[in-house]
Amino acid sequence: MLKGDAAMDAAAAKMNLARMEDIPREAAAGFEQADIVRFEGTIYIRSGNRVLCCEAGEAGEALVQALEARGREPANSGRKNDPWRDVLKGEIRVPGAAGGIRDGIRRCVILFETMPGQEKPFTRALWDDLAPVERGDAVTETETGDIVLIRQAEGHTEEETAEFAAAVIETVETETGIQIQAGIGAPVQELAGMKESLRQARQAIAMGRVFQPEGRVFAYNRQAMERLISAIPAETRAQLRKELLSEETGKQLNSEMMETVRAFFRNDLNLSTTARQLFIHRNTLIYRLDKIRKETGFDLRCFRDAAVFQMISCIPEENRDN
Repeated sequence: MLKGDAAMDAAAAKMNLARMEDIPREAAAGFEQADIVRFEGTIYIRSGNRVLCCEAGEAGEALVQALEARGREPANSGRKNDPWRDVLKGEIRVPGAAGGIRDGIRRCVILFETMPGQEKPFTRALWDDLAPVERGDAVTETETGDIVLIRQAEGHTEEETAEFAAAVIETVETETGIQIQAGIGAPVQELAGMKESLRQARQAIAMGRVFQPEGRVFAYNRQAMERLISAIPAETRAQLRKELLSEETGKQLNSEMMETVRAFFRNDLNLSTTARQLFIHRNTLIYRLDKIRKETGFDLRCFRDAAVFQMISCIPEENRDN
């Protein structure tokens, strides 16, 4: 939103808002070099995937000067003094001191990071164009440019928060092709705890990339087993797996079998639900589980065997060949 002199200049310049696909192709091409393009008597000013258009002339140039004075990005005005960045750095702890941010509200941090190997980063401008912000939530950036959503946890279960993060990831990937991952920190009641929630969200992503490289959403509170395994020395982990599951036996578990195992665990060892999710008959699932029992010695329908097998399967790939 334009304020002050910029707003008055916008009115004088007869400004209107257009989509990127609605402006002349030559003007759109000019945005590869700059955020402000002049073409055939019109000034085009990029703001995310939208474009501010105004007539060239004295009023239009005054608008350009006003916007340049504010940082040349109308959508980003005021972010330099974002109090949430200070909260996440632990620099604001006094209730009411964080730019009017209320203390004593249960919140959690959702950190969005671009997956390794992506050429284009997931930026704040892309967030503003694609992702929703519900009432009571806030968006900011880390020092490295990663997007942070401060989400009110009251009224939202952990599952709902994870589903929301997954929906954001799906939207971003569909619209931009950029692959991102999300880490969810534990909810905290006080502003002083937000820094720790961010640390947990960052650790959740790092841990997820080791134990579940194909995953997209990682919740710190759901990684107890991974944290326990990480605390065990690598040599001990390798020896434990060697004793409980031989290398030859491990090779018998093809991708179909492992997908069956993962689905069975996701559904809390429920045969009927797992069979429906895999689109197979219940008897087919039982046959696969019996085959796994014969080849590995683990009956995954038994909680104790399932827990041990889950622990073994969580050992990071780099430790399995030790």
